[in-house]
Amino acid sequence: MRSQKVKELIDYCAKCCQEGKVVDVGQVAFKTSLNLLSNTLFSKDLVDPFSASKVELKEVIWGIIDEAGKINLVDVFSIYT
Repeated sequence: MRSQKVKELIDYCAKCCQEGKVVDVGQVAFKTSLNLLSNTLFSKDLVDPFSASKVELKEVIWGIIDEAGKINLVDVFSIYT
């Protein structure tokens, strides 16, 4: 599965090279990782690596990580009743 996803990644980069497009490495790496994980769990790709659309899931995941990393004031200032 990994070798197939890496081949798709290389094919995408080759297509961008032929068309003279810039490759957003972060976006392409995220799509490849997401598809590898989704294929492992669901046997299906969640995103098309050749589509130009951005993956909103990345922003959702970063939002969750941001919120989970914030300090909970209840842990700092515990109030016993």
